[in-house]
Amino acid sequence: METLNIYIMDFKEFIENCKKEVFAETSIDELTEDAEFKYFDEWSSMSALTMIAMVEDNYNVILSGQDIKDSETLGELFELVKNKN
Repeated sequence: METLNIYIMDFKEFIENCKKEVFAETSIDELTEDAEFKYFDEWSSMSALTMIAMVEDNYNVILSGQDIKDSETLGELFELVKNKN
């Protein structure tokens, strides 16, 4: 019998990874589901690439630049990653 490796992610873990790898200078209190991450002072095109790499490394999910562009909040981005996983 083949064992399926099912990884269930939660928002808290996603935020902790975002804080560690993408938003080091942003307060953890600002990293909420409703946070419009593209308005953070430290957001840049390099941050977008770092986010794409973080998601691939931690969740084995490939995000495109368009995925980032289409997501307005961290909650939307989380749901996108979760649904692609």
